[in-house]
Amino acid sequence: MFGLYEYRHGDLKMESSLAILYAMLNRNIYTLFLAWFVIACVTGKAGFLPDLLSWKALIPAYRLSFLAYLLHLIVIYYHIGIVRERMYLSHEENIINYFGYLVSTFILAYFCYIFFQVPYMYLESLIIKKEVQSDENSIEDIEKDDKCKFSDSNNISLTAKSIKRHMQTLTISSIKDNHILSGIPSRQEKL
Repeated sequence: MFGLYEYRHGDLKMESSLAILYAMLNRNIYTLFLAWFVIACVTGKAGFLPDLLSWKALIPAYRLSFLAYLLHLIVIYYHIGIVRERMYLSHEENIINYFGYLVSTFILAYFCYIFFQVPYMYLESLIIKKEVQSDENSIEDIEKDDKCKFSDSNNISLTAKSIKRHMQTLTISSIKDNHILSGIPSRQEKL
């Protein structure tokens, strides 16, 4: 993250081969680091970081962060649009603008969360609840039906409907057992 500080603010000049290598690999290496971090957190090898990231005090920030991401440019453009004088770019002015944008963006994100996202999540939970109930009924139908068995025999043909039913049974059974990724134990199983 700070690897280029000496090149940008110091007396060091970057060689062209190093600049080419950096331009080719910087985003890929950053992506690989994030992937490693996620896998380490899921498998429990990241130490205290998963516990810190799942801290209950961070839940409001988690719920509002995506909305704040979507709305922050609107807040910035609104402020730029209503300013009638020149803005001076000093460190103090930038810090004051940053915290003003941060607070106003999260307040706007909170209101959007309350008035838009919460009602939508409630409707979605009602719809999903009905779908899960109907899927549980279809599981009982599958268990009663002998024609939709998956086997290696040549006389049974696999249809799209039987495959879809099988996938629904796997999905519902994994939801009931709280399995997110097969082969990786969830954090609840370790405790």
